[in-house]
Amino acid sequence: MTDNRQRQQRRPWPPQDPHQPQPQARQHPDQQRGQDQAQSQDGAQARGQEPPRDPDRDRDVASVGGNGAAPAEPTAAETGAEAATDPAALQAERDALLEQVVRGRADYANLKRRSEQEVAQAQQRASERILRDLLPVLDDLQDGLGHIPADLADSGLANGMKLVEQKFGSALARLGVAPIEALGQPFDPALHEAVDYDAAGGDKVAAVYRRGYTIGGSLLRPAIVKVGPAPPPTPDPTPAGSSAVFQD
Repeated sequence: MTDNRQRQQRRPWPPQDPHQPQPQARQHPDQQRGQDQAQSQDGAQARGQEPPRDPDRDRDVASVGGNGAAPAEPTAAETGAEAATDPAALQAERDALLEQVVRGRADYANLKRRSEQEVAQAQQRASERILRDLLPVLDDLQDGLGHIPADLADSGLANGMKLVEQKFGSALARLGVAPIEALGQPFDPALHEAVDYDAAGGDKVAAVYRRGYTIGGSLLRPAIVKVGPAPPPTPDPTPAGSSAVFQD
């Protein structure tokens, strides 16, 4: 008895007729249109007819291309082929390449000339530094010859010192070194360094305390001089007992 009551309570109310059609859920308009198109296409294919075309779909396909892909852009090869057939473009390209070649050759020539100049200047500076260190040795040799007693002027020692001085001077001359002839010349601050001044006045080199030298037309070492009236002429400003310097 209790089970029958429970079954009666579970029965739906009101009772549904199984033969009565059930209500269908409402569909979205787009879904309904898609189903209608599918049904119409299936019916047309079953009858052997061409299915109806969707104007919206045809418009979308036409906008991107007949096969649904984006319209193809011209390739680089096609663009290059068009440019290769243009005489004006070929002429402009040739002129640009020719200008690059000319500029490259000019830059290389300038670089080569500048490098050679820098190397020559570096060698010149190195030579000048070495020669400045050697000139005091020549000064001491000439001072020694100037203090040889008169009775030893023709001795073997004096002749040997003179020969060394001559070879020393010849080597310097081959390197482009030349002495500055300052005695009796007007004072030149570019070549002379004044350390004494005669009270009698004057603008001549009255005495040379240390000989100056040039190399290749440039000053190697200034002459240390005394400024005053012109001294009386002398046959040779070389110190007594010294040989002629810078003669091959």
